[in-house]
Amino acid sequence: MVGLLFASPIFASLAKRLVGIGEASFISLAAPFIDDNALVEQKTARLATFYMCIPAGTTLGYVFGGLVRLILIKSSFLDVSLIVFLVCWFK
Repeated sequence: MVGLLFASPIFASLAKRLVGIGEASFISLAAPFIDDNALVEQKTARLATFYMCIPAGTTLGYVFGGLVRLILIKSSFLDVSLIVFLVCWFK
């Protein structure tokens, strides 16, 4: 997303908005779908699992991003650019 932002801020903004529209429609339509199609005994468990997966997915995304960052820094791909960024930031 950062590379996309540098390439075209307008396109990055449009892409982020489209993703938000897709997520909002999925979240608002999934609960009634589960409620209509799940068995009576399983409705509560399925809805609880669905709503539990929303913050869990966000959390796993942050963890995965941190691991990718660590891998890139250990391979010294970002090592030089990180030092240059910090020097320029605190200059």
